[in-house]
Amino acid sequence: MAGAIITYVDHPIDGQLDSAGNLAVLTDADALNNALTQWLSSCSNDFIRSSSGGAIMPYLDKPMDEGTASDMKIAIIVGLSKDFLPSIQVQGVDVVPNLESDTWDITIAGYCASLR
Repeated sequence: MAGAIITYVDHPIDGQLDSAGNLAVLTDADALNNALTQWLSSCSNDFIRSSSGGAIMPYLDKPMDEGTASDMKIAIIVGLSKDFLPSIQVQGVDVVPNLESDTWDITIAGYCASLR
């Protein structure tokens, strides 16, 4: 988009390359989504994103049940409000155990005022 102001820039966590063979560049909402994914999957004291790391790591060895899902949801909401930049106004968090694939399905809806 010509003339658009880019607010956030990041590189994909998977090391994706662009057509010229350079590390791809993500901007704005894509960069924010990438940073959020990295924050969620980081450990405490990872220097990449924050001092506390992602909110879900302490729960990955817990039973995959609704109680753990509820605890993870609260940890994500609190973590985002205290330890994630840029600030996101969380509108909803869903954490659902996917027992077939032994994974957690996490959906976060929110608003970043600086991105409008």
